[in-house]
Parts: sequence; structure tokens; C-alpha cells
Amino acid sequence: MVFSQSAPDSTGHATFGRTGEISTLSARARAACAGRAGIVVVSGPTGMGKSSLLEAFSLGPGANGMTVLRGKCAENKPTAPPYSGVRALYGALGTADGGAAAHPLLRGIARHAMTALGPVPPDGSPFVAGSASYRVFQALHRLTVDLVTHRPLALVLDDAHLCDEHSLRWIEFLLRRADGLPLLVVLARRGEGEPADNGVWPYLTAHPECTSLVLGPPAADAIGELARHVYGGPVDPSFAERVADVCGRVPGRAARLLHALRSEGTRPDADGGRRALDLGTSMIASSVREL
Repeated sequence: MVFSQSAPDSTGHATFGRTGEISTLSARARAACAGRAGIVVVSGPTGMGKSSLLEAFSLGPGANGMTVLRGKCAENKPTAPPYSGVRALYGALGTADGGAAAHPLLRGIARHAMTALGPVPPDGSPFVAGSASYRVFQALHRLTVDLVTHRPLALVLDDAHLCDEHSLRWIEFLLRRADGLPLLVVLARRGEGEPADNGVWPYLTAHPECTSLVLGPPAADAIGELARHVYGGPVDPSFAERVADVCGRVPGRAARLLHALRSEGTRPDADGGRRALDLGTSMIASSVREL
């Protein structure tokens, strides 16, 4: 059962060259279902396939038997509003609409979670400073405990390097109180020197049940598998090798190049490999200019 607030990845939920990472996530999910709560932090540069990996786990057999709340932190503002990460996850339950106050999960102490889950006021700041934060954290904890009493829960948050500090602090609060709960937290963050290892992140990664997955370029044959997926049939090995070389085996770049080549009618053969070099070099140069 997957509740998602994020758009699907452009390559669908297929992954290429990430069998080991999927196995690790599946193993942590099984442990969580047995009451061994934990956290997995997935990191890697842009385009390395973090979103595809999270989608494959969320929609695949690894998360069978779990409720999956999946969200993505937005980057449309320089500073994320307080609790925007929590809202991205739990909003899929329908707690962020105008009628959230009557939501069946928001009863008793859990009703105080409305501070974090309700609509964001025009000033963008629903947070009340001081001791009120602890009350909100307790309410969100109660909401989560109520969820896991019915079914093991996976909280899957993409682009967590953009997550607001209130949401990260609450996740750390939850994990410190999660012993025995069938709960798994999966956070994907960019690994290009951000976020800086200050604030909450050191506490999250130091959790005794934290597993770190660092995504690097997959094996060269994974790009060939991706090419066969995009073209829907066999591809010449020299074509796949040229795509892998020009894209540095970065799956996101390779997927964009392959889709562009297929759209313009380029065949996946030796001649297509030469075109892949030309077009791929042009696309990378354009990306550099945009940056």
C-alpha cells in the first residue's frame, strides 16, 4: 500500500545495476516488519538514480506488507517552511486539506499534529516556538504509532537535503522512541557536499540502526540494460558503450540522452553510437552553461 506525493521517475520504477541496493532496502524492510525499527540514508550526486531506487523499493516486493508514505521535499523556495517535509509524507493520508481537523487519525493527543499537518498560513510559518514543539512532536509520534498498529510503516522521503529542520528533528525524535515498532525511515539526499554535517544529520546517521547507501556510477552493462529498456529491444554493444562513456555512466544523463536519441529516430547501432557522442557532448555542454 503506497501513498505517494511525488511524481514518478522518468524511467518508471525500473532500476539498472542497483540489485545490491534494492536487496539492502528489502532486508531493512523485513527487519522493520519484525519490530526492528531503523533508517536508511541514500546519498549520491544528481542523476545517480536515487529517486528511481526509492520508487523501485516503494512499488516493488521489498515493501510488501507495509504502508509506504512517500514524499519529496520541494525546492521552489530558498527556505522550506517548517514541517514541509512532514507534510510531504503525511499529506498523502488527506491530513493536509481543509477538513483535516476531522480526520479519524487526528484524535486525542494526535490532534496537536494539526500544527504540522494543516494548511500553511500566508506567512508560511505554522510553527509555534518553545515548548509547543514538543507537543507537536508527541502528537506526530502518536499518529505514527496509530498507523503502525495496523500495518508496518515505511516513511520514504526524497530530496531530503532540502528538508526543513523541524521535520528532520521530528524524524530524529521518532527514531529515538521507535524501539520495537515496525517502522523504516528512508531518506535520499544529494551527496555533493550538502547538507553540511551539522544540525540534525549527524544524529540521524549515528543512529544504531542506520544503514548508509552511497550511490556511485553503476557497472557499464547497466547502461546497456537501460538502453534496451528505452528502445524496447536489442542494442549494439558499441552503441551502449558509447552512451556509457559520454554520460560518465550517470543513469540520469544516460536516460535523457537515450530518450532524445530514440525520439529523433537514431538507431541503436554503431552509427547511432557516433550520433550519441555528438548529441551527448552537446547536452552536457548545455547543462554546464545552465549551471
